[in-house]
Amino acid sequence: MARGGASVRRGGAAWALAWLAAGAAQLPAAPAVPIAPAAPDASPVPIAPAAPSLTPAPAPPPRPDEAEPAPLLSEPYTLGDVLGWALTDLALLDLRGSPEGDPADDRVALEVLRVARRYAPRDTELLRLTIDAADSAGHAELVRQLTAELVRLEPRDTVAQLSLMRQRLELLQSVAARRQALEKVLGPDGATLDPAVRSRLAMDASELARQAGDTDRSLRLVVQAVRLDPSNRDAARVALGFYTSRLSDPVGRLELLLNLLVADPIDPDVIADVARQLVEHGAADSAGGLVRLLFELRSAGVRVPGGETIETWHHLSRWLSLGVEEASRLLFFDVRRERQTIQALRDDLAERGIDEFSIANPPPKPESVRLPLHLERIRLVAAHAAGDHESAAESARDLLATVAQLEGWVAEPETVPPGASVEVVRERLEPWLVEAPWLCLMTGQELGPAAKRVEGLLSAQGRGALPDGTRRLLTGWLALRQGRPEEAAEQLGAIERAEPLASLGLAALAESAGAQAGPAPGPADRAQAERIYAELWQAYPGEYVGLYARERAARLAGQPPADPPLAEPMRRLIDGLPAWVSRAVLERGSFMSVDVTPSRPSAGLFDPVLLRARVRNLAPVPLPAGPDAPLRTDLLLAPIETTGLIPIEESRSPIITGMAPRLRLAAGEQAETTVRGDTGYAGWYHRCFVFQRTSLTWRYVQGYGVDGLGRTVAGPFARSGTAGPTVRAALPAAPPGEVVSRLSRLDAEAGPEFLLAVRQGSQALIAAEWSKLTAQDRAALSEALAGCYRRQGALGRLLMLTHVPPASAVPELAAYESAVAAEAEPDDGVLLVKCLVMANRAGAGVLDALGQRQGIDPAVRAHVRDRLGDVERFTYSRIASYGRVGPGAAGGTRAGGTGGAGAQAGGGGGGGGGRPETPAGLTGATGSASGVSGAVVNPFRITAPVPPSGGGLVVPVPVDPAAPGPLPGPGGPAPGAPRP
Repeated sequence: MARGGASVRRGGAAWALAWLAAGAAQLPAAPAVPIAPAAPDASPVPIAPAAPSLTPAPAPPPRPDEAEPAPLLSEPYTLGDVLGWALTDLALLDLRGSPEGDPADDRVALEVLRVARRYAPRDTELLRLTIDAADSAGHAELVRQLTAELVRLEPRDTVAQLSLMRQRLELLQSVAARRQALEKVLGPDGATLDPAVRSRLAMDASELARQAGDTDRSLRLVVQAVRLDPSNRDAARVALGFYTSRLSDPVGRLELLLNLLVADPIDPDVIADVARQLVEHGAADSAGGLVRLLFELRSAGVRVPGGETIETWHHLSRWLSLGVEEASRLLFFDVRRERQTIQALRDDLAERGIDEFSIANPPPKPESVRLPLHLERIRLVAAHAAGDHESAAESARDLLATVAQLEGWVAEPETVPPGASVEVVRERLEPWLVEAPWLCLMTGQELGPAAKRVEGLLSAQGRGALPDGTRRLLTGWLALRQGRPEEAAEQLGAIERAEPLASLGLAALAESAGAQAGPAPGPADRAQAERIYAELWQAYPGEYVGLYARERAARLAGQPPADPPLAEPMRRLIDGLPAWVSRAVLERGSFMSVDVTPSRPSAGLFDPVLLRARVRNLAPVPLPAGPDAPLRTDLLLAPIETTGLIPIEESRSPIITGMAPRLRLAAGEQAETTVRGDTGYAGWYHRCFVFQRTSLTWRYVQGYGVDGLGRTVAGPFARSGTAGPTVRAALPAAPPGEVVSRLSRLDAEAGPEFLLAVRQGSQALIAAEWSKLTAQDRAALSEALAGCYRRQGALGRLLMLTHVPPASAVPELAAYESAVAAEAEPDDGVLLVKCLVMANRAGAGVLDALGQRQGIDPAVRAHVRDRLGDVERFTYSRIASYGRVGPGAAGGTRAGGTGGAGAQAGGGGGGGGGRPETPAGLTGATGSASGVSGAVVNPFRITAPVPPSGGGLVVPVPVDPAAPGPLPGPGGPAPGAPRP
């Protein structure tokens, strides 16, 4: 009854790939050597940082005692760069502020970002966000153009390279043309492409070949994909499927599974599949380490498949590796320890004279603490196999008590515990109505209650009647225990070929042959029992029936029977698994390092605050990188701004960005990306309102997630830390008269000095109440700002629109805003931005002008009018406070994705340091998607909310998300769950 018998002849996963490449049914034997990790590239990419997301920051300044005052804007930045950052923040703040995702908003965002790119064409963070917006808006041709530009600016961005190649392939009209183009890329002409890109293109070509019915070519391309990049998990999975479908070879399948495991050592599905192979072929003792990895993943918050199954594997592994006596003892130890703890608590209450029913949560009775049924089964069979009849009797009583409890819940649905339903209870109970009494009959325990249950089952008629095989099984075992061996042999013999439990009964009959007449069984009977037990062990090595049969055969023969033929080859493969694969889970994240540091310790008033994010592959093999890969490249930044001595946390407006837009990193390779640390709300707030010297630090989390409440949380293998500080210069003070004079003569050609005057003018009006400005000063400042606006070209006007806050938040700026709103705008981009900044009611003059402008997409014009005319929607032009966002405001959110640029998320408003009318929607996250920067999702399509309450970044202790097992006894969670 042994299963398939492939011989031992492997040389690692390469043998299976060679078989696939040959497309043959069989190859000559290869030398058997332990599996080795996939080798790194023959010519690894030199360890060097990826191109930065922004223009590189200048070298760090000299020591403080030698430093000159920080410039307003450091070289090589220009006012065009400053405008690009400001328009990016405007798009994020305004167009991500509504709770619902509206595709029309994406088209408006695209137009704003295209305006920004006119002035900051080399800003790759802005470029990625523009690609995302174009993708969301359905502009495929623009996406192709922008992606080509991104590849030109960042030639090491393999994600963008792959995206561009696929976009160009889509332009080809026929499948034949696409196949021909892919063949060229995969041949010598494409040798200069990154192997990771070619590997994924090979998979695309394989799919085209499969659709054309060319299975052999499809197979060869899959093999080519795996060889080009062993870390290509999709290729490894398809290769595994091809091999399994064409050849029944469990050892070869395990080799390919291990190859896939090396490519992704934290994939719970792969780990579970490897463990399953070992258990099912008699090597459960070697599966214990893998099962431990699954428990570690589950405790880390990873959703692990088959909660009950892996617990069963754990105990079968202990049984096979430690022996049945020790496995039984450990199971009973878990239960008895819990019962002793509860009894000690009850005794303590009694000694103190406290009635247990007078407290809120009285302790349960010790006997009500029981194992789940799937573990109770193993405990009972193991105790019986070990010859511990007292423990077996205890386990049998617990088993029947749990079944009776479930029956009580079904009979009285109102007694079902909270969180369960009578349907769930009934579904879990049904198989145990037969198995529980059979286990008692098999072990010879609780025979009276078991016989009564069996007789009730056998007498059932109609829909409740048992199938013939089950009826014969129960009848035969009942006859065996009641001393009717002839009847038992007749009933069990009729179904032995289809039912292993019947064979187990026949072996038990052979063992007890002649017992009724007195003499012990003879040699022939013992040999027959031994043979049946050995066959059951060979046929069912991954089930408790097989392990029990192994124990009985060992007791009869004096030594264990031979293992199934595939057990030893599989053990050797597992023994060759690199140690770092296990450490990747046990020492969470040991295969990578993450570091986030400021690019420089200080920044000028108009400088970006840049952070360098680095991720390094510490594994000895290439590993895939990306938001859903082992090397997670998604990064969440929670800014903390300190003005004076007061730290103000901006984690209600997190920045979600990306590190290393790469498909993989070679062994030891590090990738570095430079990102803005003040994107979105933080940048807007500082630009419009802050005039003091500030210090910024960031808490960062690599590998974040969003929980069921919409809170941003650390992922299972997250790396977190603190970056900073970076000090930003204060706004220089100036008397109102001087500011008015400078506003009257400066324009955008004056560079940062122009922007300084604009900032000083608006800040003076914001602080008018406490700075004691006279009415004449206020009027002069408003007129000077308005006059300055009238003289400007498109660049100057856009800078003023984005650096002067809306009058809805600062009423002192109402006169300036009214004057600016009346100005005609020859530039379409300026008019669009003016609408977003100033139009705060239907029919405003700027909206009327927009409706008449033919150079702007009619759909964009119509949506802007509708959006700004809807007084219920949050818009930038309706911001009613310049205080920070805090708890207490209603409203939903839209959160951003990951990558190099991104999207602003809406959150709760209210609170903070300004007027209480702060709208919902001023928290956020940035990211990039559309397949270009390796994002999880498009930031213009995210609806998951950010934290609904104030406070810091929410990073809770992970909880076990696995599906619950069978309902425990009434004493609470059942003991006996594996404790790795």
